[in-house]
Amino acid sequence: MYNPSGTALWARTVTAGFHAYFPAVAVDGNGDIFAAGSQDGTVNYGDGIIATGTGSNSPILVKYVNK
Repeated sequence: MYNPSGTALWARTVTAGFHAYFPAVAVDGNGDIFAAGSQDGTVNYGDGIIATGTGSNSPILVKYVNK
């Protein structure tokens, strides 16, 4: 995530060995970030937000709250 000046504000990575794809990312008026996409298997998106797909290319929506 970058601010309007291009300075990096934060970044997240998924657990190695799993596949996740997020073609859509949006930020709301509060600065909360939403990422929509798909995943295979169980992935930890940080802060303990673990998601498990039921098969190949399971849809997922992840929200990161601006604290």
